[in-house]
Amino acid sequence: MFNWSSSDWMSEGLCRKWRIPNDLFFPNQVGVTSIPSIIAMACAACPVAGECADYQRATSSQGIWAGVMFGSRQPQQRQLAPCGTDAARRRHRHNVEACATCRYTPRGLERSETANLRAS
Repeated sequence: MFNWSSSDWMSEGLCRKWRIPNDLFFPNQVGVTSIPSIIAMACAACPVAGECADYQRATSSQGIWAGVMFGSRQPQQRQLAPCGTDAARRRHRHNVEACATCRYTPRGLERSETANLRAS
């Protein structure tokens, strides 16, 4: 179970590493509906976007979380990077998932398990 009292995952976000100003994530103008492109790029490739989205759902926080704006309009579904891209491979590595399309196998996963992935 995720520890919501700890925000250690936040320090791993690309928004922090790229030093994107916090005020961009919490627009104070009424009716703002577009997401700045720098945030869209960071969230699309972020290794902790899943934790970010889970945090928003658990806290009902307003603003932009995991590339989706919450608050003044209905939330949009976050589009995950399609398998075969660098962003998807990073997501698989972060989530310790094997993926035949991305040709990624975590260390410790047996070859027979990888063969089963290719067959499906």
